[in-house]
Amino acid sequence: MDKLLYPDYLGNDKTRYFLGTKGKNTLVLFGLNPSVATNDQSDRTISRIKKISAIHRYDSFLMLNLYPHRSPYPNDLPDSGNIKLHNLNKKIILKKISKNNYSDFLFCWGDNISLRPYLKDYLYDIWVSIKPFIKHSYCLGTLTLSGNPRHPGRLPYATKFKKFDLSSYF
Repeated sequence: MDKLLYPDYLGNDKTRYFLGTKGKNTLVLFGLNPSVATNDQSDRTISRIKKISAIHRYDSFLMLNLYPHRSPYPNDLPDSGNIKLHNLNKKIILKKISKNNYSDFLFCWGDNISLRPYLKDYLYDIWVSIKPFIKHSYCLGTLTLSGNPRHPGRLPYATKFKKFDLSSYF
């Protein structure tokens, strides 16, 4: 896999809009918020995503998030979302997806989406803008008891992809 891509649009390390590698067969993942990984240093989640992608025969990945605030602890997300930050995140996501021919999307934000009410609103807003580009959508294994796609953090690497209908999720 090539070097990770790490744009820093706001000139600081408190946000991350995407992280990934370049290849011909890319798995696009949607998480909740970015943790501490950078282009030079993976974290636990990104290391797992690399292995999951490879096991499922992808040569690259693109990690996107519903909210770009970097924190290893979802409880540290702000109580209220920043609409300017969300709009920039959505714009960057749409640009990345619309200019590439990605086909497989893996949704994996886990139950922490319920920690902040704005997260589901932001997810819906992002989904409306990218749904014309989504060809195949998956989650890892079964949904959580709360009906959310599971986070890859503690799942076996070879967990099967299951079809996931985001329109039914709402």
